[in-house]
Amino acid sequence: VLGRRSLRHSQELKIQSQKDRSLANELVEWFITTYSRDQIDHQIDAITTLGDTPEILCLKRLDMIRILITREYSRSFDEEFLDQLCEDLYNMLFEENLA
Repeated sequence: VLGRRSLRHSQELKIQSQKDRSLANELVEWFITTYSRDQIDHQIDAITTLGDTPEILCLKRLDMIRILITREYSRSFDEEFLDQLCEDLYNMLFEENLA
């Protein structure tokens, strides 16, 4: 009995993981085609000061990414899922595109 429950639970987790990946891919595609790094920086211009450290700027950008996602998608996301998604988007826009 315990083995069947364990198997069922692992199958449910696998299905949820696949759904999360699919949703994450959809959100990433939408976000990347909708917003650029310049647009995000423009959004945070009003709350950015010359003395902001790179760490503070990173946090402001992450907050803006979160705001833009939750504004567009009026559903409740798991906090860990949303945190990871925002970090992935930040890396795609601000870390990988350094030229």
